[in-house]
Amino acid sequence: MRFPARTSPLVPRRAWTARLLFVLVAASACAREDEGPLSPEAVAGVFELTERDGLSLPYVAADNSLYTERLLSGRLRLDASGRYQDVKLHEWTSAGDVLVDSMLDRGTYRVSQRHGPDRIEFRSELDRGSFVGTLDGQSLTYAYRISYWDPYAREERVRLEVYSWRRK
Repeated sequence: MRFPARTSPLVPRRAWTARLLFVLVAASACAREDEGPLSPEAVAGVFELTERDGLSLPYVAADNSLYTERLLSGRLRLDASGRYQDVKLHEWTSAGDVLVDSMLDRGTYRVSQRHGPDRIEFRSELDRGSFVGTLDGQSLTYAYRISYWDPYAREERVRLEVYSWRRK
């Protein structure tokens, strides 16, 4: 068997160099992809809560023979420094008495493209763990995974709470 003669020793090097350049450019693009097109500065702002679990506010979170809990409003502030603060106003009614109180959450966030466009990963500093949201134009949606003890079933249960916000 006869092998063809090389016409130039530079051809294989050029081809190898071109392949290496392609790999480096592709790797560079992948590294930038994780950061996403948006930065904390681009998403910073104030958002008002519009829905919980797909229903408009006020949202009835609990209604039983002991009390009624309603979610009245909420405000989410995303700073350009990558920090957030979330305040929700709740109302509890029991035997004619009404209590209105706020629930606070705060922590850090980062914008990522890891699992889709404009994904925001939140990390609470107040024992709420981590949760993920998405930004679509002026709307922001995130979901909390809540674990709780059900005394009637005598077991731990998990539910998902989905919050929808609109840029103010």
